[in-house]
Amino acid sequence: MGPREQIVAALLAGRKAGRNADPPRSCPYPVGDLLRRAWFIGYGRARPAVDDDDQGAE
Repeated sequence: MGPREQIVAALLAGRKAGRNADPPRSCPYPVGDLLRRAWFIGYGRARPAVDDDDQGAE
């Protein structure tokens, strides 16, 4: 698998983790790895934004 395919796979894996509400620490890539960044981009796109009301802010 080439670099582009690896990035796409990491992005899709992050998206799947986000949809499953897996914790962010479940990312399998080490700090500093480009694939970690791709994973978190996918994760962030799949997770809904948190509203202030959801956090209990007054």
